[in-house]
Amino acid sequence: MRNLNKLSASQLLACKEPEKLFTGSIEQVKQEYKALVLLWHPDQRGNHSEVISTFLHIQKLYQEAVRKLESNNWIEPADKIENEKPNEKRWRVINEALQFRTIQYKSCFDFVLGNCYIANNIVVYEIKNEYKDLFNNAMLSINSFKFSDHAMQAKMMECLPQVITTFKTQTHSIVVLRKTPDLLLLKDLLAHYGGSLANVDKGHVGWILNTLYNIACYLQYSNLTHNDISLETVFVSPLKHTAMLLGGWWYSKPMGARMAVLPSTTIKFTPPDILKNKYADTRVDLELIKQIGRTVLGGVNRFSDLPKPLVNFLTMPSPGSAVDDYALYRDKVLRESFGPPKFVKLDITADELYKE
Repeated sequence: MRNLNKLSASQLLACKEPEKLFTGSIEQVKQEYKALVLLWHPDQRGNHSEVISTFLHIQKLYQEAVRKLESNNWIEPADKIENEKPNEKRWRVINEALQFRTIQYKSCFDFVLGNCYIANNIVVYEIKNEYKDLFNNAMLSINSFKFSDHAMQAKMMECLPQVITTFKTQTHSIVVLRKTPDLLLLKDLLAHYGGSLANVDKGHVGWILNTLYNIACYLQYSNLTHNDISLETVFVSPLKHTAMLLGGWWYSKPMGARMAVLPSTTIKFTPPDILKNKYADTRVDLELIKQIGRTVLGGVNRFSDLPKPLVNFLTMPSPGSAVDDYALYRDKVLRESFGPPKFVKLDITADELYKE
């Protein structure tokens, strides 16, 4: 029998899958559950909130384990809970000679479709099988990127996802994307600076939106819409003042195509006529870029401290052309707000951001 004595409350509470905690037979599950109950019952450990939460979570996982085994729906994971290592993710791969894939990551987060793991040179998206149609849609969009010439391709591939490999487990479809160590998830960067880069320098909104509008112009050229430009899909490089749109391609659609699903964060900023007609429109991406600008600056509550041309631009609806929005932003709004272009240093690395 496995030794479950050394499992901590945090390990147990973080366990979401019964397969990671229990062994795949009814008899063994019952034995392991009995051992865990003896270890974590409030009568044994004291009537503390953490003990009670852990005990109730063990009960929940046990009930789910029994249900899965009785319905023949048990899926063995790559590792049991006691063998998992901090900042390491391992997958049990199907239909490949290589049975396991392992990465070391700096940060991870979950979202509606699955999980994202951020490492030095890669970003890995793990998408639940129930959303495999969205996964396939993303791969179709990424593989259909087109360019007018090699110069355009070289420039834009600095901003767009490049697939290293894809593979499948029994429960997920996984894609591994290339990134450079200097790229940081925008959501994590903002959190590090108290929710706003205006706490460092308002001028940082300039280079972030500049790159996003460049991407929007490319999408318009390619007759594509992305539909999930957000803090969780954009990675930025403080070192190079560039950005990459790595996540969110699950919702991408050709311009004018029927949209079946959008993330809730996108719906909030989608023009009403698009929500009604459900046809892909570049205005969605342009409104999402403006929302990123507002968020990077700390939200509407900070607007009294910002240059009026920038506030007006970020709060007025987009006319619907990425090229026109970009030209207005670059040539007029930025100059009237901050003067001639200049490099505003943001000195932070991934090691500093994820040191905790």
